[in-house]
Amino acid sequence: MSSFGIRISKLDYQLLVPYLQVENLVKLTDKTLMIYSFNGIYQTQYKEIVIGLRIDKIDFTKQFDKKLNILKNYLEHNSHLSVKNGLGNGAQKALSTLTNVKASPSELEQSVEQLIGRGQGLTPSGDDILMTYLFMMIICDDNQRKRVSSFIENFLDKTTLISASYLKACLNQSVSTPLYELYLWLRNHHYCEKNKLERCISNIQKIGHSSGSDMLLGLFLAISFVIQMHSRNIK
Repeated sequence: MSSFGIRISKLDYQLLVPYLQVENLVKLTDKTLMIYSFNGIYQTQYKEIVIGLRIDKIDFTKQFDKKLNILKNYLEHNSHLSVKNGLGNGAQKALSTLTNVKASPSELEQSVEQLIGRGQGLTPSGDDILMTYLFMMIICDDNQRKRVSSFIENFLDKTTLISASYLKACLNQSVSTPLYELYLWLRNHHYCEKNKLERCISNIQKIGHSSGSDMLLGLFLAISFVIQMHSRNIK
């Protein structure tokens, strides 16, 4: 169990599916999950494992700068980054604002309002983009993090309960395992191997039906902003 759901094996999932119907009674104890279904009663044991998934700011060293550029280039050439339908007519402008280091607070607020809750699914595309954008700002840029965090908090009632829960967790600097693995790759010197990065991106890409792709787009936009801002600050 975790704040991000229940992780089960493919075999256990195949055994579980026949017992999943809308309005079934589910009982959860400290060690047991029981589902009362038209097909009978499904019962399984589980073990709770607490894993730290908290992220913090990373010092902007030459090594970190190098990793950001490697990640940006990898996303640009190996991921299908595109704006999804359902984000509204102002989507392109909103996404451009996220990369604009000269954007005003009001422009940034309008972009967050445009994106949050937009798109299909339990975690709409706009939210997935904002999730990884905020993820990178927590790691890289305190000022932009504070602005984006404030605007996200103001508009949480515009999205789904599940998506709001994910965003709240990120606001508190806790993320899902695939994002945490990318954080470790960015933070640790011994995580420089290309195959580790490829695995991190692949695991994010696999999230949901389209959430993974949306999250990668958010990452790309955030890194573009951070690299521009860092270059501007050292001039």
